Amino acid sequence: MKKLLFLLALFPLASIGQIATDGGPASAQTAITPSDITSLLDGNGLPRCRALWVTETGDVVIQDQTGISITYPAVPAHTLIPFRPAKVMAATTATVVCWRS
Repeated sequence: MKKLLFLLALFPLASIGQIATDGGPASAQTAITPSDITSLLDGNGLPRCRALWVTETGDVVIQDQTGISITYPAVPAHTLIPFRPAKVMAATTATVVCWRS
């Protein structure tokens, strides 16, 4: 199951059998400074991150494009979160990297 989630994060599907047209797999990485203000959306309102990679264990609090925040408690280091967040909130205690195009 982890391999499937990993592949879906790197190769998101627009529909069954088609690769998304938004740039394919991640090709860059950015360290994230958690913030309740800083948006991870681009100028078109689309998420810049394809997935999050946790490098140091801690809580991960992410907000989606609708403004809903969810806390994932005690996420272990070396965990892939296959989600495209609008924000990584200030309450995040883990060290997180954004995989992007």
